[in-house]
Amino acid sequence: MDTAQARRWCRQQKYDQAAAMYARQIAAMDAWGPWDYYYYAYSLSKLREYAEGREISRRCIIAFPGFTQIRDVYGWCLYHLYVRPFIPGQSDEDDFRRAVEAIVKYTEQTAQSPYERAVWKMIDVLRRQKKATAEEIDSWLTLLNPNRLSLQPQEYVKDGEWLSGASYRERWYALKSGVLVKKGEYDACIAVCEEGLRIFTDFHYDNDIWFKYRIALCRLRLGDVDGAEREFSALLQYKQHWIIYRGLFYAGQAQKSLRKMKQYGAAALLLPGDMADKVQFLAEFADSLAGQEDLRTERARHYALALRIRQEKGWFVPEALRRQAATYEGQIPRKAELLRSLQAFWIRCRHDGEEEKQGFISAVLPGGRAGFIKEYGGPSYYFKRDALLGLDAEAGTYVTFFVEVGQDRFGGKASRRAVDIRKKESLF
Repeated sequence: MDTAQARRWCRQQKYDQAAAMYARQIAAMDAWGPWDYYYYAYSLSKLREYAEGREISRRCIIAFPGFTQIRDVYGWCLYHLYVRPFIPGQSDEDDFRRAVEAIVKYTEQTAQSPYERAVWKMIDVLRRQKKATAEEIDSWLTLLNPNRLSLQPQEYVKDGEWLSGASYRERWYALKSGVLVKKGEYDACIAVCEEGLRIFTDFHYDNDIWFKYRIALCRLRLGDVDGAEREFSALLQYKQHWIIYRGLFYAGQAQKSLRKMKQYGAAALLLPGDMADKVQFLAEFADSLAGQEDLRTERARHYALALRIRQEKGWFVPEALRRQAATYEGQIPRKAELLRSLQAFWIRCRHDGEEEKQGFISAVLPGGRAGFIKEYGGPSYYFKRDALLGLDAEAGTYVTFFVEVGQDRFGGKASRRAVDIRKKESLF
């Protein structure tokens, strides 16, 4: 075969001519050298004839197992045939998995190979599957060398606007630290988080906060309860998120403080976030109320709400939860009714001893994501839309609210903002 001519055609991107030359000589394949296989398979892949390219490159691997140059071509053919187009529930999952495993076996993590793309696709698929374990996801993360991953932020378009997302390396550190927590490898998680905080200067998706959160959670699990509580509390100055309050709840649980568990647990349940994501925590919070006879009804309502959410989602309902929800006296109400009754309880727990203030929404900022509330006979307070409980951000609306002290994340200045805002018919 005229291997030199095939090489020239490939360099000139005349892949159809190179492929045609080899196709005419397919009967003499047994006499081919490894570069003949390579240029034929490479040309086929460039012509998007991936099935034929895979077969030719596979034959080359069998005939010349030490010829490593063909392996990336083989990998790319598999990637385009089975990995890139894979859609969970619509494509053959066995073919997808075998293709990814073959890519990992025959290629290496380089810019020219499909190795990284295949592994990331597998990780993304597993993360969407509830049956996937932290151990399984971690096994694929371990196949990636983070030092070889790109530091370039990923750009994407949302609502017609170009946005910047985490680089593949930042994403690896975020996912790796998350699975290490779930696996109970707390020292390893702390090391990954601290390394991530050292490596990156610009963080995406608040990863700097979540690295610090996981460090605090790991220290809590390792027995440093007071230190973890201080770190969780410090994070609240920069981000009000229900998961951080859940961390404080766990600290209060370790301290056997019912007051803290009620305060922080209620805050976690009040703050924005899909209640389905909090379904396990609903049961944990209810467990913390055990032995409080005066809270027996509220405890049963938490279990009942967790039951309703699981039923609504079509999720498995543990037998223990069924028994706990059965302690509710009478027929279990609908989810919306349970939420309304529990919301008032959560507010009492979170703001026990605090003064509930009255006022009205005096201004709504463009976009409706924030605004100001004027206290009757007092100052104005900034609020975010997610602090509104069951009402829209509309100027002139009478409300009741509580005041929380926060801190600007970048300027470091203390601020007082309105939270847990509810509608009131009038100021009097």
